[in-house]
This record gives sequence, C-alpha cells and structure tokens, in this order.
Amino acid sequence: MLDTKIFFKNKAKGVEIKKDRVGIVTDKGTMKARVVVGADGANSIIARAINSKLRFKLGIIAIKRERDNGKAVDLYFRKDLVRDGFLWHIPRGNAREYGMFGSNANYSMLEKFFGIKKYKRFGGLMPAGYRKTYADRILLIGDAASQTKPWSGGGVIYSLACAKLSAYILKRAFDKEDFSSGMLRLYEVLWKRLIGWQIKAGMLFWDAYSMAPTSCMRAAFLFIKGLQHALDMDFIKS
Repeated sequence: MLDTKIFFKNKAKGVEIKKDRVGIVTDKGTMKARVVVGADGANSIIARAINSKLRFKLGIIAIKRERDNGKAVDLYFRKDLVRDGFLWHIPRGNAREYGMFGSNANYSMLEKFFGIKKYKRFGGLMPAGYRKTYADRILLIGDAASQTKPWSGGGVIYSLACAKLSAYILKRAFDKEDFSSGMLRLYEVLWKRLIGWQIKAGMLFWDAYSMAPTSCMRAAFLFIKGLQHALDMDFIKS
C-alpha cells in the first residue's frame, strides 16, 4: 500500500507551478508537492492552470422511481432536438433511466420527449476531443484529460488504462528526479498511441453526424455498427 494521506473537506482553488515544486491552493492553505496528477474531472482546475482547452458536451439523466423490467436499451437520434447527440431510456428494474447527451441537452426537452415530470436529476460536463495532458510537474488523467469516448461520454476503461501509463511515467520521473514537461510528455505519447485513434475517429463521426441530413443516418449507423468492436476499447483484451 502507498503511504498516502487523504485530506477530506479541503476545496482546491488553484495551482501554483514553481520551478522546484507545485502548490495546490486550498481553502485551508497550500499543499506542496513535487508533481501533481490532475484527476479532477472535466472542469479541471489543474487543466486550466496549464491552459489546456477543451470542447464539452452535456450529459443529463432523469431517474424515475417506477418498476421497469425491460431487457433492451432504447436510443433515439433526433437531430431536431439534439443536433450532435442522442436520447436514451434504460430499464433499471426498480427504476427507469432517461437521458440526453449533446451540446444543447436540457431537462425541458427531456421532459417533453419522454413525457415525464417527477424524477431525480443527475448530470455533468462531458469532455470531447483532445487536450494537452502534461506540463512541468503536471499530468492529467480521466475526464480531466478528456480520455473519454466522444460518442457516449463514457471513459472508465480509458481512464484505468491511462492511469497505468501515468504510474509508469511517474516512476521514471522519480527515478531520474526529472519532472519537466520534456520527461512527462512521454505519457501523452503513450496514451494517444493506445486510445488516440479511437477518440479521433469518434470526433470525426460526431462532426459528420452533426452536419449530415437525417436521410443519411441509417447508412451511417450500419457502417458504424460494423466498426463497433474496433472503436470501443471496452472490447480490447490485454
């Protein structure tokens, strides 16, 4: 086990990157470290500190507490409602899940489309595309690094795979006492080699989808269905 301290009820407010250290400014003082791994989500404070810009989409979910023992997930591609995304319904046994993913997703449209009123809300920003994931004494992982599937917003498998790579690079950095961007750059090279083409292909697909007329959708999805296992890292075995 790592000799690690976990600090609860400390809110990070900013980052100070110095030549010999990094400082995380919190509401209870500044914590100093030799290197910082930013795993602080799509709206990452660490990413903003290194001026790492990004495109976002919204993912919203409505959970309605009523029995639903269905066996199928329903996806709805309605470009008149969400130009670059989709809606869904998932049976959860003791509940129904309704959702919407896209740059203009909102609960008013979700309610109107599914005809729902009383429900519990969940949602958040979904990063899409590439962003810079390293700097002097800084690495980004997960949503903070935009290591997500552009076509769904999912990214657990991507993040776990990239976390392994970050551990490898950080060990090298500590062994050499070198936390420069030149050393940490290898992390980005390696993770893009692993999942970069899937992310790029996903972005190309969504850009094409958002511009294409509705009449082309069936042919496009038949084509994508054939590439599903190649594009989705969840099917990769290592």
